[in-house]
Amino acid sequence: MITCLFFFAVTVFALEDSFAYNQPAPKNYSYKLVEKDDKSWGYQIYRDEKLILDQPHIPGISGKKGFINSTEAAVVAKKVISKMKKGIFPPTITEEDLQKMKITIHNN
Repeated sequence: MITCLFFFAVTVFALEDSFAYNQPAPKNYSYKLVEKDDKSWGYQIYRDEKLILDQPHIPGISGKKGFINSTEAAVVAKKVISKMKKGIFPPTITEEDLQKMKITIHNN
């Protein structure tokens, strides 16, 4: 009986460890703000320290305009990460999204 209980306990612990190892590791997203030569800003998105998206310009608009400051670039980078965490890929940003976030669209 004791041998049987011991075997059962070892099996339960082994299965528990097996499930823990088979679970996908959580993806850790982060961003880095990048100042461009023209003093405008962009951002880079990283997943588990690997660069997965380089966005030197404001997404969702025509042209290659950068953000006017790092604060606005960070707001959009955080929105993009939020979409990716929900499984939305590509994490499209529309002009309407930019308006809701109060992102300045300027002429370079």
